[in-house]
Amino acid sequence: MPEMLTMMAWMVPLAGALLVRVVGDKVPPRSIAVAAALAALVCSLPGASLDALSHFAMVLYAGLTVVVLVAAPKKDSTVGEQAGTLLILAGTLAVYATDNLAVLVGGWIVSMLPLWVKPKESMASWLVPRLMLGVGTVALGGAVVLIAMEAQSSGIADVMSISALQGVKIIDNPAVYGLILLAILTRKGVVPFQSWLPAMCEQGSLLQAGLFVNGHLGAFLVARLVVPLLPNLGQDGLAPISILALVTAAYTSLLALTERRPRRLVGLLLLSQSSFILAGVESGTQEGFAGALLFWLVVSLSTTVLFVVLRALEARLGGWLRTEDYLGLGMRAPRLAAFFVVAAVAVVGMPGTLGFAAEDLLLHGTLESHRWVGLILPFATAMNAFSLLRLFARLFLGRYERMVPAIPDALPRERWVLTACLLVLVGLGVMPQAAMIFAQAKSTALHAMLHR
Repeated sequence: MPEMLTMMAWMVPLAGALLVRVVGDKVPPRSIAVAAALAALVCSLPGASLDALSHFAMVLYAGLTVVVLVAAPKKDSTVGEQAGTLLILAGTLAVYATDNLAVLVGGWIVSMLPLWVKPKESMASWLVPRLMLGVGTVALGGAVVLIAMEAQSSGIADVMSISALQGVKIIDNPAVYGLILLAILTRKGVVPFQSWLPAMCEQGSLLQAGLFVNGHLGAFLVARLVVPLLPNLGQDGLAPISILALVTAAYTSLLALTERRPRRLVGLLLLSQSSFILAGVESGTQEGFAGALLFWLVVSLSTTVLFVVLRALEARLGGWLRTEDYLGLGMRAPRLAAFFVVAAVAVVGMPGTLGFAAEDLLLHGTLESHRWVGLILPFATAMNAFSLLRLFARLFLGRYERMVPAIPDALPRERWVLTACLLVLVGLGVMPQAAMIFAQAKSTALHAMLHR
């Protein structure tokens, strides 16, 4: 029964995507999509057949998808948008839930399908994201083939089972590590592959781009494949991942300082802040795991709120936003302004929010293995805080002088889901002990799984 629920968690949204395509012109696509995402969330809750990391990731990601589907503007409730969002959900949950390497690669591909299918007029601008994600997918597939060949030559019966391969020191082929590393770097948007996410945010569906990245499958792959299947690497073998992640955090925070396009700016901020999750996951310490889990939660919730608010403003104003002048939208939409600023201060670790506890735990847990974290994390976070403050000022401060009709403030469906996100961020920030207990329990199980 637990295994069946786990399988249904990713099969239901896959079936929902097909159903939206078939009957989307007769039944509101949003209704079908929300129902499928809620069903996936319910199926993910038991988690009896999952390890600690997979259970945490599935519940969080299904919840994020519900938030995105409910809060999406009517302009984004088309058949294509709703079906694409469900495909991203189904593919990502399949990667989280499976113990089979072939299913993992299949889920990896399915989660990217909506982002590969773009209109012909955006074909040229979409070439770089497609190329980078495609290279990472081919690399992951090649790594799985090599792992299966190594396992078969060693007499392992089920060469596709991750659990059967864990702890068996047979995979010493450096090509396996290199291919998995390439898949991680491209999917996570780590330097030198950081350019695809800002391009995706600017040219494609903003909400789908944010949801896609907040799957954090690059960090998940480190914990799920690299550490348990390549035990001979040791801490030195994981160092390149950590170094490149820290470089990405610093570099993209500097790029954000000069960025004036809101879509690209939030994409750069998401890349910068989420890069620290990689450092925590591969730190090898329980504190590092706990900090990475909490930071995973903070980045996912906060950036989802930021993306939803930004997209809501675009839908209301009838076009993409420009911040050459102060727009003064806070006078017309004070609730959206409040959602934006609370999410912004949470993602950069302001005291009183969960981001503060997460960054503190992540810093302490990774300093032993990554001393540069002590310098880069505060630096990148400070730069990102400045960029977010500047974006908030440009969007919501100043006098509203544009000759356009009055825009509505946050709608009830937007208020409910965004308030739920902020309650988690602020509530657990005010009472961090509950968050610490949760993170320590999950990280203890994860640490035991990775080092057994």
